[in-house]
Amino acid sequence: MKAAVKMFLLLLCSLAALFSLSADELDTYTIALDRAERNFWSAAFASANSSIRKNYRVSLGRLSQSAGKVHDWRRKNDSRINYGDLKRPGILLEGLLGTHSAFKERLNINGLHPTNFDGIKKMLRKNGSNSRLKTMTENDISLADYKKTLEFIRDENLESLTRKFSSNSNLKHYQQDVLIQTAQKFYTIITDARLTVFKLRKNDPLFQRQNRFGNNRNKVSR
Repeated sequence: MKAAVKMFLLLLCSLAALFSLSADELDTYTIALDRAERNFWSAAFASANSSIRKNYRVSLGRLSQSAGKVHDWRRKNDSRINYGDLKRPGILLEGLLGTHSAFKERLNINGLHPTNFDGIKKMLRKNGSNSRLKTMTENDISLADYKKTLEFIRDENLESLTRKFSSNSNLKHYQQDVLIQTAQKFYTIITDARLTVFKLRKNDPLFQRQNRFGNNRNKVSR
């Protein structure tokens, strides 16, 4: 009898560890994505052989590596619904790190709103959408509200960057155009990745946060 109870407890611990592993790997991806967003412009305006650019490429490698682990975990657990591609952002972001002359001005980019979940909650708090934002999880926000807030942050950042690039007298018009187009592509990549993470958190039982405690009672909703 004692052996059976011990085996049952070991099984519960193993299941809890597995759920924690899957959820934590998505956390790892999110942290890498945060870093990729935060450091992009510093890397873009750094020289091709600089330590800043090299470190950024290492970060993108970790982003892609984490995406691969999430993909493998879903495949092993037969999660077939396609919520988006987590592997492409790392590849696409590296593709934006060009050597175009527009990036030789070494501009300092600051004051942008982050698109991470804390940034989403901060924007919702600013708009007075919910008083429980400090404890809010993905399950407390609809996909429509999340997407709307994410796009609002994206548009505000793009407007800020467009003003900065367009008003820089050191940049020729074609250089300004390159930087504005780069900003647009950058936020398309970032917001697509954020949406994929959010959908996985909200809809895939492997990644819903309640699974860490074994009490997930939420219905899947796309």
